[in-house]
Amino acid sequence: MAVYFSSQISSPGAPTHTEWSLHRPSPDEPFSGVPLVAVAHADGSVGVYTEDGEPFDQRRPLAVPDDRGGVSVAALAWHPTKPLLAVAYEDGALKIWSPRERRCAEDAVTHAGRRGVKALRWSADGNETPRNFLLASGDATGLVAFWTVDRRARPEKIAELSPERAFPFGDFLSAKAAGESGAFRVTHLLAAPFDAKTDADGEKNAPGSNLSSFRFLVGYARAGGGGSAMCAVDIRHVPNPDAEIVPEGTKSLRPKPITVASALLFESEAPFAAALLRRSCGTDSESTT
Repeated sequence: MAVYFSSQISSPGAPTHTEWSLHRPSPDEPFSGVPLVAVAHADGSVGVYTEDGEPFDQRRPLAVPDDRGGVSVAALAWHPTKPLLAVAYEDGALKIWSPRERRCAEDAVTHAGRRGVKALRWSADGNETPRNFLLASGDATGLVAFWTVDRRARPEKIAELSPERAFPFGDFLSAKAAGESGAFRVTHLLAAPFDAKTDADGEKNAPGSNLSSFRFLVGYARAGGGGSAMCAVDIRHVPNPDAEIVPEGTKSLRPKPITVASALLFESEAPFAAALLRRSCGTDSESTT
């Protein structure tokens, strides 16, 4: 396979993933509003190109070099409003590329030894702090990690969700399977809007607290025997990673602990896409919550 613009781009190997940026122009973000496409190559490197097929940075044609010994890219995801690219690998590493920083910050620990990242998605915005977004990554053992990314493009894991927490009572996670590592894998991550103005307990976030809440829909598949499920996951009280530290005597602005809550939406013996289609057509009679 090859990728063409007006002419074929130069690449170190066959392209494996492509992802177009959709961010809009912003006076606060240099390089925003410029259409960019990320192309992952078979050797694990990633090039970022303009709409004319030229490297974004002529001095570094490969924005993300192959520095993982040929490990393949598993997923790409552009930030919704900024020229930030998230890159996930089959060995579990996660990198964030920024044209402003012109280098990658990474986490190689969270998904290590979990047979690779299988889904990667940015959230909808945080509503109360509209420029605050969250990144979610899911792996082949069912673990979902949630990340903030600061203005220097550094990822920080703030929370995670294991399948044991996602399905504490559902038939999808049997007592036997609960003890088996990798019994379930994440197949899909979808961003959903969340009304962050009121917490679950009815308490409004304090003005100026820089807290946001996010919602993701997580699709799972059962290893070996088929079957699928979907959960809604809420991550609440997430501080803006670039917010100033709150002085200790300011009670109204004191950060709340980050909380993660999930609810089972459906579970099915059918594969995920088929189960979702059945539900949308109102023909799925299998277990729902």
